[in-house]
Amino acid sequence: MISVDELAGYFHTLVRMYEQTDYGTALIEAIQGEWQVFSDKLYEAGEAGDLLEAILNSEWEDGDGDSVLASYAPAYGATTSMALPAGA
Repeated sequence: MISVDELAGYFHTLVRMYEQTDYGTALIEAIQGEWQVFSDKLYEAGEAGDLLEAILNSEWEDGDGDSVLASYAPAYGATTSMALPAGA
């Protein structure tokens, strides 16, 4: 089994592939739709977004209480509208 901390780097790379938009889908939906990273059971239970944030926050130590997702873009979270950049 791999630790959450070991996964974090891979997920940070994955999240950087997306950009915040007003028209896209929620980040967790975009990632699951493109990559099927999480089990269907976890995703359908609505827990995949929480796990995504936990993985991304596992290495985050900025001290201000903000989520690591906020470092990518303002108000950025697992439910933020996201899309792959054109041509990606």
